Amino acid sequence: MEALSPNGPLLEPLLLRALASRKLRTMEFVDLAAEALLPKLGLNDRQIQSMHRKMGADQRSLLCCKWIDDRLLEILTRQADACVIEFGSALSTRFHRVSARLDWPRCQWLSLDSAEAVKLGQSLLPETDNLELLCWDYDADAWQSLVRKVGNRPLVMVSEHARVTEAMHWWSLLEFLQPLHDNDPQMLMPMKKRQQFALEQRFGEHFRVLNELALCRAGSGWFDALRAAYSRLETHNLTHFSLRLSTQLPIAG
Repeated sequence: MEALSPNGPLLEPLLLRALASRKLRTMEFVDLAAEALLPKLGLNDRQIQSMHRKMGADQRSLLCCKWIDDRLLEILTRQADACVIEFGSALSTRFHRVSARLDWPRCQWLSLDSAEAVKLGQSLLPETDNLELLCWDYDADAWQSLVRKVGNRPLVMVSEHARVTEAMHWWSLLEFLQPLHDNDPQMLMPMKKRQQFALEQRFGEHFRVLNELALCRAGSGWFDALRAAYSRLETHNLTHFSLRLSTQLPIAG
């Protein structure tokens, strides 16, 4: 299946992280879990060389990856028992990278993805305390099951990929957050400026941007050679924000 090939959408990000961890230590990007998976994937020399070329041309994705890791480390240092929900992440090794930088990981980590991705992730990644891979559908029952899993823990929601954020049903997400208004919900995800503006307009002071990383900001001097290739991402920022919902706050509509 194309999705399961080295160049497919499921495996390619994992392979890029593994090779970057070996070759780009100047970025201080270390992913030992991804490195350990390389022998299981049976890549030939041609495939590895192809991944090396892509890795050199797309260091932007590694910057995004590391930026989210650093923000999560800051949160989990303060709120060690938080629940992290990561969307589209059955083959993510973020839990392993962040946990390796904590003295004693106590967080609960839920990785949500399609059934195909979860099956592959379970075949490659060993079972780990505090980490649970879940098949995910954006229906009401799925959201309610998450409410029960989060319980009283502080909540952090993560999505690294714009395609996941854009496919998310925002009002279902906000309804999910409603009973968790005391859990100090924070989110780390790519957002179009129009999405951010809509949330700012609707929720006012309840929506607070804590940190941002421009994925491709004109005139910023970052990745000049790549700016044209990523011009379609001009309106995206990686955004770390909090969204406080009171029990009286109306969200329908």
